[in-house]
Amino acid sequence: MKKILFFILLAMVMMNQEDAFASSLSSGKEIDLVLSGSGTRYPVYVGAVRALLENGYQIKRLAGVSGGGLVACALSYGIINIQNSPEEMLKRIGYKAEKENVFIKRWKRRYNLIKYMGFSTGEEFESFLDTVFEGKMVSDLKIPVRIYATDIWNQKVVVFSNSDSLKISHVLRMTTSVPIVFAPVHYKGGLIVDGGIGSNFPIDAFKDGARPIIGIQMKAPAGLPKKVITPEDLSLFQYIKLILLTVFSSLEHEHIKQVPPPGAKVIVLDTGNLSYIDPEITEKAMIDLYQSGYQQMKEKLTEIDAYLKDFYSRRDKK
Repeated sequence: MKKILFFILLAMVMMNQEDAFASSLSSGKEIDLVLSGSGTRYPVYVGAVRALLENGYQIKRLAGVSGGGLVACALSYGIINIQNSPEEMLKRIGYKAEKENVFIKRWKRRYNLIKYMGFSTGEEFESFLDTVFEGKMVSDLKIPVRIYATDIWNQKVVVFSNSDSLKISHVLRMTTSVPIVFAPVHYKGGLIVDGGIGSNFPIDAFKDGARPIIGIQMKAPAGLPKKVITPEDLSLFQYIKLILLTVFSSLEHEHIKQVPPPGAKVIVLDTGNLSYIDPEITEKAMIDLYQSGYQQMKEKLTEIDAYLKDFYSRRDKK
């Protein structure tokens, strides 16, 4: 009888140790994730996040800006996961403007720019997002999020979270409203534009030290895309696009130099010479970006694992 009791107790101890070991492994993979602004290069983030999920990382909180905000919400809503194919995920969140006659498109842009202060009002894009997220509110997201936008009227950064009574589509329209390309959004007495203008990489989004922070940002292009026209032949639209590309490229260069706060690890992904703004990006280019982000993140996993191990080891000693 005593032998039976001994083996029962031994089995219970071993089970408890296994549970504790599994728990430690689980907590050792918990992270908060911050995604910088990306513009139309956001498929890189989809691939990077997929690599993290496939390797057992548990993302507990999210912060994102512009295209990074879109990916953060898509992950929190369950669109980005390890079950869906890359094509399915990108198709669901990949907005394509309706084809229009070149003449009509040109004059519509001019009219919108004069009346709404943007080539596009942004309403069509918001309607698309509302379909993607099924009309849900930010409070319906499964993972806590912090989405950054910029109020140029009051000259401050605006942060939206799950506690806001706003539709996901409306928040994403605000964080992705690249000035001039999209009209600014009127919100609470302010004029809201792309979050990248005020805070393109909010690596300090989570300051409580609850878990490691992995920040992912994109390497700025080495230079502007090669041009087939001379400066003298620039149209107004091309001139504005050059200004925006220069501004966002400068912002990316500055944020890459930024020293991350304690407890944060920054991963920089290379997107070649693809620019922040490319409204004509093809489906093939989107898949290529996804594969690039996936592969680059896979190559960083050993480095991230070592960083997380060190973080939890130091925390447990306190």
